[in-house]
Amino acid sequence: MRRLGTMTSLAASITVAVFFVHHHGVSSLSVLVGVIVLLAGLMIGRRYDHYAYLAIRDDLTDCYNRRFIRDRMSKLMKHAQIYKKLLCIALIDLDDFKRINDHFGHRHGDHLLRVFSSALMSICPNGAYVARLGDDEFILAVPNIDSEGMKGLIQELHEKLKKRLTDVKYSVGIAEYPVNGHSYDELINHAERQMYGMKWSNAQEENNEKYVNYLLTNQQNLIDQWYEEMTGHDLSITKLMEGFYFHTLFDYLLALHTPPQEHPIMEGLADFCRIIIEQGIPSEEVRISTSVMRNLLIDHHERTLTPFPIHVVKEVIGRLDELETAINNEYAKMELIKKENDITELHEDRLSLIGKMAASMAHEIRNPLTSIKGFLKLIRANIPSDSNPNIEKYINIIESEFENIHMQITGLLSFSKKQIIEEPFSYLSANQLLHSMISLLSPRLINENVELKINEREVFYIYGQKVALQQVISNILNNGIDALSMNQDQEKIMRIDIYSDDEASYIAISNNGPEISEEVREVLFRPFTTTKEDGTGLGLAICKQIMIKNNGDITFESNPEETTFRLIFYKEAMTEPEGDAHLYSLREA
Repeated sequence: MRRLGTMTSLAASITVAVFFVHHHGVSSLSVLVGVIVLLAGLMIGRRYDHYAYLAIRDDLTDCYNRRFIRDRMSKLMKHAQIYKKLLCIALIDLDDFKRINDHFGHRHGDHLLRVFSSALMSICPNGAYVARLGDDEFILAVPNIDSEGMKGLIQELHEKLKKRLTDVKYSVGIAEYPVNGHSYDELINHAERQMYGMKWSNAQEENNEKYVNYLLTNQQNLIDQWYEEMTGHDLSITKLMEGFYFHTLFDYLLALHTPPQEHPIMEGLADFCRIIIEQGIPSEEVRISTSVMRNLLIDHHERTLTPFPIHVVKEVIGRLDELETAINNEYAKMELIKKENDITELHEDRLSLIGKMAASMAHEIRNPLTSIKGFLKLIRANIPSDSNPNIEKYINIIESEFENIHMQITGLLSFSKKQIIEEPFSYLSANQLLHSMISLLSPRLINENVELKINEREVFYIYGQKVALQQVISNILNNGIDALSMNQDQEKIMRIDIYSDDEASYIAISNNGPEISEEVREVLFRPFTTTKEDGTGLGLAICKQIMIKNNGDITFESNPEETTFRLIFYKEAMTEPEGDAHLYSLREA
């Protein structure tokens, strides 16, 4: 095609020359004229071919030109529309090409364009077209592929260019017909939007890389200036910061492609905060140290001859801000844990003191109690048969109260590290346990004008410690009566429900006294928690221990209408009790 004009003109010239020689005869003059005609035809043909070439080609890169590709795209789109074929274009623009021309000269720039266009044409499949639209902008039009296929060709181009042009970057925009446009201009506009988005991203990446290299070069200078500034503040954290910490810090700040939370520095924050807390360094010093580094980064940026784009500097400073926030959060969390540990230690000290007091009380009280119990047995043995029948009843009450005193001492000793003799387990009727405690508290219920309602939907048995469980029931009942004493102008109602489900049996003790406050609910079963002026705060804590030891639990609910404490007795033991017992709870028909 490129030599068509030359060949046509040469053929015409030969015809004219032969005709001239034949008509005028062979002579020196006729031969000379024939040669001149041939040369003239050859020159005219070559010029015609050159103009024809320039009409559709770019003379620097040998690609098609803008005029040709526009006309060709119209035909390709029409063909794709008629035959329902695929058609895709890619706009490719060399990034920062003007800087290459300015720094290395136009000869280097022209060579770069030729190498780039050669690589681009080498990856073209049959029927594809490569055209140069402007200085450093090319278009690749490929029939019968979609955008994914075009991405594959661009990747192939990238692999070729890696071997020849390692420092050259370019931006690409892809448009697919008719998905992204129905005309040449619409396809170009869509591809340009993609291309310029990629160009901005490439420029940002390049600026990031330059700024990272700048900070790496000036890292030691920044560290020295930080020490100088911090020395003026006379802060303890200055002595703590060593080369290792700064190396990790700069590695974190400059790892712009790694999300802050995924950087390894975050894994070491707990250790770092523990060290500064152990050394008594307040979190305010962390804020000051990061503020100094932030100001140094800004100052270095402002003093450079060609400042970096502000968004690059902001990104690095933003990472520093995120690190400061993470340190403050970790510091606050560890301080809270430390305070909770201090409170726990205080509680343990108080429990230890209670334990010592309990051990002393056991020694001082149990001896006279043993004597009382012995004399009660003697009195019972020596009661005359004709004596007042109430004497036997009164002795039973005294013995029951004696057991209650013994139970209270045992409860206190549960907070002592001193080992005490455990009450044995036995099969018990939960209903009888409840009624025995109600009978003992009947005088108080009457005196306090409390209406008691009992709803026994179940009769069930448990394998537990009798005296300990009596203590739990007594404590919950007495607490309920105490709460009802606050009802000055309304009736006092206490309700007891006994029921079961597939998992457990329950004794629910409710009262219509005041609601338990939110702050008390969270710590209600902790030792030394009480709302009574003369309370020890140990009652519910002991009840919780007893219920857990008896393979149960105690829970509560409280609202403005009523408060309910629920004693739970699980039907399947978590651990099998000692002895021959194999069931923890039994249910009567």
